[in-house]
Amino acid sequence: MIYFRHEYTLVDLHIALKQDEEVSFEWRDRSEVRATFHVETVDEPKRTEMVGLIWIGDDPNDELMAMFKDLERGEMPSGSRSAEEAKAASLGATGSFSPPFDLYPVVLQEYLLAIHAFLSDSFRRLLGLVAWRSGAYGAPAPRTKGTTWSFDASVWAPLAQRRGGSVSIMLIPNITNEIKTSVQALMEEGAEQSASQELLREAWQLRNTNPRSALLLGMAAIEVGLKECISELIPDAEWLAFHAPSPSHTTMLKHFVPLLPVRAGTAAAPIKSIMNVLNDAVMERNGLAHQGAFDLSRQEVAEVLDVARELLLQFDLYRGHAWAAKIQPRIRS
Repeated sequence: MIYFRHEYTLVDLHIALKQDEEVSFEWRDRSEVRATFHVETVDEPKRTEMVGLIWIGDDPNDELMAMFKDLERGEMPSGSRSAEEAKAASLGATGSFSPPFDLYPVVLQEYLLAIHAFLSDSFRRLLGLVAWRSGAYGAPAPRTKGTTWSFDASVWAPLAQRRGGSVSIMLIPNITNEIKTSVQALMEEGAEQSASQELLREAWQLRNTNPRSALLLGMAAIEVGLKECISELIPDAEWLAFHAPSPSHTTMLKHFVPLLPVRAGTAAAPIKSIMNVLNDAVMERNGLAHQGAFDLSRQEVAEVLDVARELLLQFDLYRGHAWAAKIQPRIRS
């Protein structure tokens, strides 16, 4: 068995954790996969950081196991290429050269890339579920601190990888026991954060630097979220919801949503204050899309995104996620 561990710094992530406290999540379909959040103290300069860890235990074939034995001895794996050969191949294929990774045998590179992809995708999925379930603002994009590996899950060594990474900001409220249990259940159900939720978090991230794009994405999130809700509650209407011409989403929110066979809460049109903001936002979106006109302040764009957030939570409630009613008090339960 070989263990792989990927570590992230969660920039500007706020979770109410004490210094020695840890929140962990498990993948029930993969017994050797687990993720945690904890706080670390960092020197130079002295500060605390929120750290996310995800690790997996895997049982590779004999060929790969022998290569890791070489790495453990401080040797290049059997079958590694010369720097000249690897550089020519890497620059031709990817436009970059990342030793020692690109020196490794292709079979080992492919295996490590698959491990990296699994850990990265799994952690981002977890962050997306935590953000969705807790009603967070922002799009999850953690800063990677690197990957390590071990034969015994106690002594860890750095693992080479291709260069890359990204930095972003999000805000997650305290992960209560209730939220942790919900997220764990969503993971076990195979749930994913919806496309509409992703669009909204992307919009929120752009609200200050590019408010016009934020408005367009926010309005798209509402339209997609409404169609997601309709297609889930009325499966026979899925094709019509996504492909056929339909009334404006403001009309559907007011007249069609109250007729939906909801799984939780009581189907109702959004309250008047939400509809007022939404109607104004539709006019602004149309002016921007068709004439390039834009006359909203950043605060007004943020208000539109707040309305989009409330509507998506309302759709979550209707789809059976009763916890959505607890995130925003204006949602009807």
